[in-house]
Amino acid sequence: MLVSKWVESKFTKGIWSSENCVEGTVKIIEGDHFSIFDPNGMSLDVGVAFPTFEDAAKRLESIFTWEFKLP
Repeated sequence: MLVSKWVESKFTKGIWSSENCVEGTVKIIEGDHFSIFDPNGMSLDVGVAFPTFEDAAKRLESIFTWEFKLP
């Protein structure tokens, strides 16, 4: 289960932005694989191809702090 929340860009398919990252908006971009970017737009884990959106999101969850409410 992901604790991060994501919204896909209304203008460009395949670009997701975080909604609940404490440090700022991080992004996942889909191409031949999924790439991850920090709040400053810098690519993270250069050379690492994440095969799924969930793998990319889990990696970002391990790097940044996320805000979420317990049920």
